[in-house]
Amino acid sequence: MKKIANISTLVIFFLSCTTPKMNLEAYIDINANSYSAIPVDVIFIYDDKVIDEFKKMSAANWFLKKEQFINDYAVNNLIQVLSYEIVPGQHFAVSDFKPMKTPLITILYANYLNSNENRIILSDYSSIRLKLKESSFLLNQ
Repeated sequence: MKKIANISTLVIFFLSCTTPKMNLEAYIDINANSYSAIPVDVIFIYDDKVIDEFKKMSAANWFLKKEQFINDYAVNNLIQVLSYEIVPGQHFAVSDFKPMKTPLITILYANYLNSNENRIILSDYSSIRLKLKESSFLLNQ
């Protein structure tokens, strides 16, 4: 019986270690977004039925319908949403978040005042480094 308990403990430990933590670091120019804070959302997608919908969605559309998407998808664990608001001139960092499980894809939306797409599909969510500029953002490698 003791062997089964030890094996169960090991399985739980290894399963909890399989999903890496997310590290997000962002630098935002002082004149970014007309000197206004920029909402940034990271969406972890866990169900392939909703991937295409998110891959095509602009940031403006995401933020407009965010509450409904959360009601439709997050409550059923099809997606997981992290929301931040980054202030111009700020250096922003978070490194203590771990997704519920390994996402199929991860999408980042930045809600600028302009009508650009302001969306990026991330191949690696474990280390995200952003440069938020005046009217757009880019991923730093």
